[in-house]
Amino acid sequence: MGQELPESIRAGQRLTGMTAGQSSFPLVGSYFPFQQYGESRAWISSLFPHTSKVVDDICIIKSMHTEAINHDPALTFFQTGAQVGNRPSMFLVELWIGSENSNLPAFCVLLSRGKGNGQGVYSKLWSNGFLDATHQGVQFSNSEDPVLYLKDPKSMNRDERRKMLDQIASMNDLSYQEFNDPQISAKVQQYEMAFRMQTAVPEMTDVSKEPDSVIKMYGPDCLVPGTYAANCLLARKLSESGVRFVQLYHQGWDTHDNLPNQMVGQAKDVDQASAALITDLKQRGLLDETLVIWGGEFGRTNYCQGKILPENYGRDHHPRAFSIWMAGGGVKSGMVYGETDDFGYNIVENPVHVHDFQATILNLMGIDHERLIYKHLGRSIRSKQEIRQIGDLSFLAGINFAGLTVFAGLILAQEEYEGDALFWHQWVGIGVFALSILLYFLRNKELKVLKPMTLVLACGILVTGHLGANLTHGEDFLLAPIQTKEVEMIALSDAEVFRDLVQPILKAKCESCHKKGKIKGELRMDHIEGLKKGGKSGPFVVASNFENSLLIQRINLPQEDKKHMPPINKPQLTDQEIEILMEW
Repeated sequence: MGQELPESIRAGQRLTGMTAGQSSFPLVGSYFPFQQYGESRAWISSLFPHTSKVVDDICIIKSMHTEAINHDPALTFFQTGAQVGNRPSMFLVELWIGSENSNLPAFCVLLSRGKGNGQGVYSKLWSNGFLDATHQGVQFSNSEDPVLYLKDPKSMNRDERRKMLDQIASMNDLSYQEFNDPQISAKVQQYEMAFRMQTAVPEMTDVSKEPDSVIKMYGPDCLVPGTYAANCLLARKLSESGVRFVQLYHQGWDTHDNLPNQMVGQAKDVDQASAALITDLKQRGLLDETLVIWGGEFGRTNYCQGKILPENYGRDHHPRAFSIWMAGGGVKSGMVYGETDDFGYNIVENPVHVHDFQATILNLMGIDHERLIYKHLGRSIRSKQEIRQIGDLSFLAGINFAGLTVFAGLILAQEEYEGDALFWHQWVGIGVFALSILLYFLRNKELKVLKPMTLVLACGILVTGHLGANLTHGEDFLLAPIQTKEVEMIALSDAEVFRDLVQPILKAKCESCHKKGKIKGELRMDHIEGLKKGGKSGPFVVASNFENSLLIQRINLPQEDKKHMPPINKPQLTDQEIEILMEW
């Protein structure tokens, strides 16, 4: 306890505002001992004695990671696949696989609250988003009325309610014919569902008929409405009755301080009931067809938030590595998947992103997440955000362009280049191509070497780009715009025509393709001897002879002519510069 977390482990990762200002990040181990259980030999905390008894029925994922670091975006991300609002919950499964019970909602939400620090949960987490209102999750309350406003007033009997609903439906039908708004039909369906729920919900929430063995299995709290244990028992009854998805939220896990004391109460709230739910479903033959998921939106840091005291410390949010367990529904039981480093800070084996976890859930329900697409506002909304796919495609496109560039560089070797510039340009380019391929295949791995490799790749791209620009546009082409050179003024009597008038023009407009390192057409224009000697096409400058001086011929050709100098894609000579060259 108290050992400093090495900076190399954090490696500049994002922290919350609650610990970003800390000058020290002291490690603190668990206050509660861990022990291996079952044939799987999975490590379970002493806080969860009941869960340890069903460890061979669950699959523990130790390598979950997310992009969100605060509660609201992290919860929204887990529920909808996006950190922004107005997206439907991914658990609106009845839209894709239908509902089994017409008297109950396909998506029910049960809330409970522990004694620990807790963040609020909001209805947007079980919202229908841009889907119609029939797909909205229904929240059960902790009061005498499990679903608020479901009961009729004392002065109204069921026949009167039926008559009123029929009249409302008739009026809504007229509105629908006029406006063709699907939300109108959705409201009618909601009214009808509420009418049927008036008889179905009271029967569902009545636990008086449950045998003593079941009450004992879930614990005495299951008789107290609104507790986590009561919600677990209700979840079993709802699932047994054909409700497609039941979500339980138990608040109180935000242990920024007083963690040991808070965790005892929180774990006690959920341990027995969670294990009982698995056992109950298994005994009824329902576990194989029911997927149970237990977890949170992110993990907690291995270092202490604030001061460390033996029995009082806290932990901050940690999105880089956390655990979740699953059971039933086709999940491989008795399995532990993923691994973190020795500090429990970074994932070193089998990372599972939130999107990958969501895709796994859909797959277990028989839904191909790649084909799960909903058209909305001209967009194709997918269960997994497109941003990761776009990133992969962009990376792959970059690799292809790097390969094409290397291939083009090999072709350039056939031209009149000489010296080390082309050699280094080619081999640095080949290195960039090879390293980019390696990084592409390692992109989803949690390896410490990835960041240094990425930095090397970026440097390689800059170097090969600079060398390539030097070859095609002249030395210091990339730096020329930011370089400031003072022009040395000389007296007219001291000026030399070639050195002070002609050569600066040739250097600025022609020399990049005709100099040491790149001698296009075997012509050099960086000194007077090269101009006199000429190239493949003959003498370039012949004194007092325009007809045989290729320089004068080429600069006066139309720009669209392939032999025009400079080439059309290079800076052109001005009329004054042409006149100077001709006079010379």
